[in-house]
Amino acid sequence: MSTAEVKLQIFRLIDKTNDVSVLKQVSAFLSKATSKKEVDWYDELSDEQKESIEIGLAQSKRGEVFPIEDVLAEGRAIYKK
Repeated sequence: MSTAEVKLQIFRLIDKTNDVSVLKQVSAFLSKATSKKEVDWYDELSDEQKESIEIGLAQSKRGEVFPIEDVLAEGRAIYKK
């Protein structure tokens, strides 16, 4: 798909929506994406998300972790895949 086709598809989707919240989100995303200032992804997280990351890091440092193999096996057992 060419750049022009992608732009047209996006324009059509934007044109169809009347949800101001969605339009504001699209506008904010495009403004950030086109800004020349590079922003660290961590700075874009909410305080709640940052706190969750910090809790997870502290748990990891204390050894409160599970091997990925165990997590995947448990998930497969639950969802039988």
